[in-house]
Amino acid sequence: MRINRCLILMIINFLLLINPVVMASDYVDWHNHWAQEQIYDWVKKDLISGYPDGTLKPDQEITRAEFFSLVNRVFGYKELAGFNFPDVKESDWFAGEIAKACAIGYLAGYPDGTCKPHNYISRQESAVVLARLLKLETSGSLAVNFTDKELVPTWSLPAIKAMVNNGYLVGYPDGTFRPEKAITRAEALVILSRITGTLFNHFGVYDLNQVIEGNVTINEQGVVLKNTVITGNLYLTEGIGEGNVVLDNVLVKGITRISGGGENSIFIKDSILGTIFVDSTLQKRIRLVAQGAAKIELVNAETDVLLEGAAKQGFKKVVVQGAKTELIGDFAEVVVKKASQIDLLVGTIENFIFTPFAEGSAVNLAPQTEVATLIIAGAVKVTGMGIIHFAEIMTNGVELDLEPKEMIVGKGFSVKIVGRGGIVKIPSGVIGASKKIGLTSVSVIGLAKFGEELKANVMPARARVNYQWLISDQKDGPYRNIVGAVKKTYQVGAQDVDQWIMVTAEGMGNYSGKVKSMAKGPIKPIEYLSSDSFNFDLYVDFGTPGSEVIGKLKKIVGINGTHGERGRAEIAWGIINYNPNQVGSYQAVGKIILPAGWGGEPINITATITIRPQRNVISNTLKAVIDVKVGLYKDLWY
Repeated sequence: MRINRCLILMIINFLLLINPVVMASDYVDWHNHWAQEQIYDWVKKDLISGYPDGTLKPDQEITRAEFFSLVNRVFGYKELAGFNFPDVKESDWFAGEIAKACAIGYLAGYPDGTCKPHNYISRQESAVVLARLLKLETSGSLAVNFTDKELVPTWSLPAIKAMVNNGYLVGYPDGTFRPEKAITRAEALVILSRITGTLFNHFGVYDLNQVIEGNVTINEQGVVLKNTVITGNLYLTEGIGEGNVVLDNVLVKGITRISGGGENSIFIKDSILGTIFVDSTLQKRIRLVAQGAAKIELVNAETDVLLEGAAKQGFKKVVVQGAKTELIGDFAEVVVKKASQIDLLVGTIENFIFTPFAEGSAVNLAPQTEVATLIIAGAVKVTGMGIIHFAEIMTNGVELDLEPKEMIVGKGFSVKIVGRGGIVKIPSGVIGASKKIGLTSVSVIGLAKFGEELKANVMPARARVNYQWLISDQKDGPYRNIVGAVKKTYQVGAQDVDQWIMVTAEGMGNYSGKVKSMAKGPIKPIEYLSSDSFNFDLYVDFGTPGSEVIGKLKKIVGINGTHGERGRAEIAWGIINYNPNQVGSYQAVGKIILPAGWGGEPINITATITIRPQRNVISNTLKAVIDVKVGLYKDLWY
């Protein structure tokens, strides 16, 4: 039979309500594209825009000029440099992008002197550009055995290895790499997205309180990043210019490469960073300031830098490679590997080491600064008015303006000492150690917190001593020996929380006396910050007892401390008003039980427990719905 026209109109109107008409302008060529997620993110961050016809053409091959433009935009490059490519005119739209690429140094051009900006860029060419830009390690073997690896030429192989091994470039499903294939706009975007990871390209305070998987890139000044764990690398790019960036309670598990910041500095507050590379391609001095409980394991100074270690731990080790380096604070170790200028403006260096490749270096020690141990294996000149407690000279050509309190000159070598009424040449041997040397002090370096390592710092630094760590529940004692704690370092355990710790050092051999440190404490627990996000929700069958439901819930959760610490906590669950014979949803509340050595008030975890209806009920309900629909369709069309 024919259906009533009014009924048809009613059905059409209803369908329009639940499926609104989409305007033609909303149809773009990247919806449902394999790179849709990355494209949307870049559009949202104003990194890419479409063509006048409303398309982005993600599958169109990208030219070299367009690729350089993308690179410059995502890293925030602004500096321009001159270039002399015969196939690039000043009037070309991309001339500025070429100038930026030359300023940063990732564009070298072809052997014939051309740039070929209109050529499509191949996968291997993009690998060379990006590996050079990121200064990736190019040694080692290729992690993936591509079926067409014999097609990879020697000039691009190191870069391809670096990009593939870091996960930035991948092969195709058929196992090939296709090095000469031109990349598309979408492929270029995805490669750059893998490198940059989460991008912060607008100034502001980002208090995330979360874990970011992968890399993070900051390319703009005025960014404050707080309460964040970064599982990959952190890139602070030249786009920061002369501005500042603040890292506040940030844990970086990968490397940190700092290329921007200038005199206004990068502030590292209450944060933990493993290895930092200071590398300004624009050859501008960068200032790093460690504040609060900041802890930086290693700084590689490849370009000029000022390090201010105002934090309790600050910069642990600094490696200088040809840079002018100025130091303020207390440094555990400074190693010079290339000819450099190092100025200790304020503070101390425990171990100051010059390798043979550091020949030609110059050092200045400001008044009231101290070097505990100075080891020189390359011709170096040391000036200033600081104090050197011990020096070991293992080469010729060393000149010291100030005489160390104790010194060993290696066999066959000599050192010039300025100040004994002229220049005095000291031959090999031991100077200043013919009589007993008294210990002057011992201090404890490190944070008074569970999980941290405390280190005894004795003066003179090379003194042979016996250590003994002591503990008390009061600052003024009495103190008792910690059994077995007789090394230079002591690992703070959960049993030490709320206690006070100190160390004694007693001289051995040519060293005499016994010194005691000030008390460190009270030892604090790790402060709880957050628990890992996890979907604890459960679906259970009708009639499942509450005890069985609780047995199925996750009992352990990962937890995070305020300074990037990680741990595991137990969860004690309870279900509110649970009725196993009543279909519906119930709320379960999990109380986090912190492990020993942790403090704070964790926020309870919640989960939704949904009881499924009995299966025969589901079947009958579905059958009834199907019968109704079938009947409706029959009435409409037959």
